[in-house]
Amino acid sequence: MTDSTPRRRRWGGALRSLAAVALAFIAAGLIFTFQPSNGEEEVVEVQSRLEVRTRLLEMRPVPNVVEISGFLRPQRSVELVMEESGYVVSKPHEEGVEVASDELILGLDTDMISAQIAQSQAELQQAERTLELARIRVERFRALSEEQVVSEDDLDDAESAYEIALAAVESRRAGREMQRVHLDRHRLQAPMAGVLTRLSPELGSQVSMGEVVGRVDALDVLEVALAVAPEVRSLLSLGDEVMLWPDTAPD
Repeated sequence: MTDSTPRRRRWGGALRSLAAVALAFIAAGLIFTFQPSNGEEEVVEVQSRLEVRTRLLEMRPVPNVVEISGFLRPQRSVELVMEESGYVVSKPHEEGVEVASDELILGLDTDMISAQIAQSQAELQQAERTLELARIRVERFRALSEEQVVSEDDLDDAESAYEIALAAVESRRAGREMQRVHLDRHRLQAPMAGVLTRLSPELGSQVSMGEVVGRVDALDVLEVALAVAPEVRSLLSLGDEVMLWPDTAPD
């Protein structure tokens, strides 16, 4: 019992010594932290205060915005179909331009049909001269028949020749008109005013009868076609505001 007291005192003195050393290290750390090494006083810059603005809170409804993809399409659209076959010799417009009704879109080579029309015109003029001569002969024979200078058979023959000449003239005229219609069918014209949204043939290319070569769209009335999912459809109602914008280049 007498030996334990000095030991406790010795241990207590050792603990006090360790505490003193720890405080010395802490003090040295504080001095090292807050005092510059060069002995000069540290200058602390004070930052400028931030400007803060306040306002009263307001209650506003948050709109429910739904983005839906779709496309625009014209209400009226006409496919351009060739009525004749041939080579393209005229193409005054390209895709994307506005055209008027009956404006030329494509023109085909018409040299052969033009030559046929010229020949038919010459044959028609010859038939008309023959008809005029037959008419004069009939009128003269009728006058002579009244004077009984020519017989009834001669008058009948003259009248028959006139009818044959008249039929030849009508046939030549009908043939010429058919050739002119054929010539017009070598010209593809716009069936209505609109935008030439598609035109595939190039100058010098060959097209066939019945071939679809392009399309004209009327832009007076456009439809908006939207693909709406069933879960989105329930969120829409009549009177909702709609904003449209293109996802392609402005041109």
